[in-house]
Amino acid sequence: MIQIASSDDSFDILPTAQLGIQYILSEEGKYLRQQLLIALTEGDCLHTDEVQRLWSLVQEDIKPQKIFDLAFSTIRQISADSVASIIPSVASSR
Repeated sequence: MIQIASSDDSFDILPTAQLGIQYILSEEGKYLRQQLLIALTEGDCLHTDEVQRLWSLVQEDIKPQKIFDLAFSTIRQISADSVASIIPSVASSR
């Protein structure tokens, strides 16, 4: 889908990425978030080859500073309670 969308010269992946980040960090995105983590860590190892493959699809469209700024502004928009509910506390992991 990324390759098809990026074939359009006017395509800007950042608004789509922002919506994706908002969804994944939302309560509705909890299942997808868990499935992504499971997929990336299946078999007690981090599957960096999948991450690298995804990165190769978007690296021309996303500059690290732009995606960092986008992710930071998206997280800022989400309430502190919402973020706290998806990030396990240090105390509960002991």
